[in-house]
Amino acid sequence: MMHYENIYDNLKEYMFYPDVITRNMSYISIEKHSTTNEIKKNISSEKNVSTKEKHSFATSKNKKVEASATSKNKKVEASATSKNKKVEASAAVESPFFIPREKDKFFWGFYIFVHGEYEYKIAQNNWFSIEKQWKMDTMKKLDTIKSQLKDLKIKVADIEDELINCERLSLKGLQVFCILYEVNVLYVAGRKYCEFLYNNDKDAKTFVIENDGIYRNTDDAYLKKIRDTYWKMENVNKPLKGASAYSLQEMQDICVKMEIELVDSVSKKKKTMKVLYQELLAKM
Repeated sequence: MMHYENIYDNLKEYMFYPDVITRNMSYISIEKHSTTNEIKKNISSEKNVSTKEKHSFATSKNKKVEASATSKNKKVEASATSKNKKVEASAAVESPFFIPREKDKFFWGFYIFVHGEYEYKIAQNNWFSIEKQWKMDTMKKLDTIKSQLKDLKIKVADIEDELINCERLSLKGLQVFCILYEVNVLYVAGRKYCEFLYNNDKDAKTFVIENDGIYRNTDDAYLKKIRDTYWKMENVNKPLKGASAYSLQEMQDICVKMEIELVDSVSKKKKTMKVLYQELLAKM
């Protein structure tokens, strides 16, 4: 009998007695509440993780956008800097007036006329030897133009001395180079000019030297302006003749081209021929 009572007691827990049902429902409620809390915690944790991930993603995206913008700005600035440098370099190359850096401006200006500016730049590495060698070669050719030099009253000995001993070519030396190498050059100094035209080809270019520099590109309009408004020196060795060689009108015409006033600013009277001549001499 006792044996069956033990079995009954063990099975009672699984039977539908009121006290068993109440106790089990209590357990279910506790477990359900625990499970609900656990789920809420998981959801909350997932939300926090999701928010952090979103924030991290947004931060990363913003950094990428900022980096991209910075990189783009740097590229734009670099492009602008490069463009400005190119413009400056281009402007330097296209400048119409150029002064050779060497001491003998006439020689190197003439060298550019004959060989071009590219060859001149190459010659920078060995300019002294090139200058001396070309001057020596030129001196050897002087015998071929002796008659022309005689007509111009230029002594061969003077040119030889200049090519050997002088640091700079004179106008006479420049004229000799033009004769030998058949080059047309118009030389301008202040309001006066002279021309060495020794190339008879109708399409031959006339190069311009002004003081110590050269013009890279000259057109007919520029040459006409010089010839029309500046005073032409007929003799480079002696630009101005004696006063008695000119009439008053000729003297006044020269003064106008040399921009010398014909009327005295104080007395308001026309200047005498003597005064005009002295002022011309001062500008030679």
